Amino acid sequence: MTDEIRARQDIPQEDRWRAEALYADDATWEEDFKTVQNLPGLVAPYHGHLGESVELLAEALRIWFEVSKWVEKAWVYARMRSDEDLGN
Repeated sequence: MTDEIRARQDIPQEDRWRAEALYADDATWEEDFKTVQNLPGLVAPYHGHLGESVELLAEALRIWFEVSKWVEKAWVYARMRSDEDLGN
């Protein structure tokens, strides 16, 4: 192991993380990011109603988990792209 800091282009491709596994390109991410901006509106109608029925709670949780996955995917991609070359 060496203490030398290598430039990203000097790192073998197989040793880099693959942001493209999440999104093929930044344009595709941009589309999802626009959608993610509106996702809080999908869970907002459940506020104050979760105790009304088990079915409503289950539906709200299903939507919450789907929204969370979508937001997390967009965030992880953005973070990976941001951190992929901090020397730039």
